[in-house]
Amino acid sequence: MKVYCILVLLMCIIVTSFACSNGRSEDNDTTSDLTDYLVHPDTLDKWATWAMRTDDGLWEYNPEHSVNLELVSTYGGEDLLNPPFYKVNWMHITGDTLFVSDQAQETLVCMGLDGSFYWSYGEEGEGPGHFCYIGGIDTGSGWVAVCNTYGDRVEILNRSGERISLITVSNPQDVIALSDSTIAVLSKAEHGGNVQVYQLPDSLLYSFGRPEWTHSGIRANSDLAGMLVGDTLIVTSRFCNQIFFFYLEDRTVSDNFAREYPTEYETTRGGVAWSVMGQPFLGIDSTICVELSSFSADAEFKVTNIPFEEWAPVTIIDRYDYTGNYLDSFCIPVRGGSHCIYTDDDELFVRQYSTSTIYRFKVI
Repeated sequence: MKVYCILVLLMCIIVTSFACSNGRSEDNDTTSDLTDYLVHPDTLDKWATWAMRTDDGLWEYNPEHSVNLELVSTYGGEDLLNPPFYKVNWMHITGDTLFVSDQAQETLVCMGLDGSFYWSYGEEGEGPGHFCYIGGIDTGSGWVAVCNTYGDRVEILNRSGERISLITVSNPQDVIALSDSTIAVLSKAEHGGNVQVYQLPDSLLYSFGRPEWTHSGIRANSDLAGMLVGDTLIVTSRFCNQIFFFYLEDRTVSDNFAREYPTEYETTRGGVAWSVMGQPFLGIDSTICVELSSFSADAEFKVTNIPFEEWAPVTIIDRYDYTGNYLDSFCIPVRGGSHCIYTDDDELFVRQYSTSTIYRFKVI
């Protein structure tokens, strides 16, 4: 009976998804493809129910913690003739400023949330100011740090886009501001641990932490990602269903606290690593939010090269409290969304890598 109910639920999801995919709005000229957020509320609810089926979250079906989103604007996209960026690999927001790591141009783009362009830095290559897979970004009051993933360094710029210093790190995956003068760099390839802590402009203070990741790969174009809560780093691996607390105070690492995944998955198949989990971010109601991988429309873990149009029409987010307890899951009405940012203005930004569009929602 349980299997039958799940099958009926999935069929409802598929039918509703296709029914909603043909809707278009004539009132919004700034969005390249409006089908990605025109998702019926029933479809959102069904996907959230499916995502939560393997666990008993503390907030499941609690209307006080429901998440409702209203589209405000979009940035970039395939249909724009002169987009400010061409392939969003990473993004970061501070105040009213948006930073984008443009993978297509190997350039860091600095722009306003009103769409105005401020400056850009870098190009493809090997020397200083040149990037080989530009990646993670974070900022302080007077600086910007950006990862040069295959260039094995982190470049530190001032807020006008001029280089201050270079930090040598093997295969840096993410950079996280710990204070206005210290940063943490995440890497599986460094010998001292996954977390390297630096005093700016370029002095290594200490390294620590090497949990038993289920994916054994050392170097990747995108793997580890993290965020800071108090004096603790929350770190995920793109290829693992694992989440760890890295405690900066005593330089220890917690046990994995990721919940059971809602469907079967593989970290590798035929020698190819497949994405399982996305970047953590501080979300609505001050929760630890983690993106799940994209799924196919029939709710299977996406490990084949199915067309983008056949992906599930939503992005699923899991929420945890600060002690690692699973709370619930909610859905963002964007197909293949990732790399979410929630701001102090109750806005949620979502990257859609396949179309290089950034969606900006108001949480209502």
